[in-house]
Amino acid sequence: MNIEKTDTAYMKARKIASHGDVEARRQLAEDKSAPLEILYFLATDEEPWVRKAVAANPAAPVQADFLLSNDPDAETRTNLASKVGRQLGELDQEDTSGTYAKIHKILENLVNDQLHMVRSIISDEVKRLKNVPTGLVSKLARDAETSVSIPILEHSPLLEDSELLNIIAEGVQDEAITAIARRKNVGGD
Repeated sequence: MNIEKTDTAYMKARKIASHGDVEARRQLAEDKSAPLEILYFLATDEEPWVRKAVAANPAAPVQADFLLSNDPDAETRTNLASKVGRQLGELDQEDTSGTYAKIHKILENLVNDQLHMVRSIISDEVKRLKNVPTGLVSKLARDAETSVSIPILEHSPLLEDSELLNIIAEGVQDEAITAIARRKNVGGD
């Protein structure tokens, strides 16, 4: 009996995903209990509102998130940036399932996003984390947009004093220097 209910729910979700109206597909994309393959399918939906909902759904599989990290819709990528930044803080670096590595690939796409708002969201979400690749932290710290660089310059525990000195020597805006000056333990042991 329970298997029949599960099969029926799955078939209903599949029907909505392939033939439902936009609102029904968006609601399905928001559903944290939706089957993972349905969420992956919805990540390629032609309607941006549906893809935005998948991007914000913490239950969406990382494969869907990877697709969405290159989505043409800016709001979809900003939704994804917020979610991925939060998820990264909860991940164990010793993860053996490959999720950690996949999240880092998504993070790399978002750090390289052309839209500064996406990069800014990522910067703010990861500014205090220790499990972010140092190369990505360095890239965010050197971003020309101060909304991206300042949170990292002020808070990231992954920036060594020598790198901060190099960043200053490369020539940065006054706001960036002020952010570095606000760091706790600059030059400390």
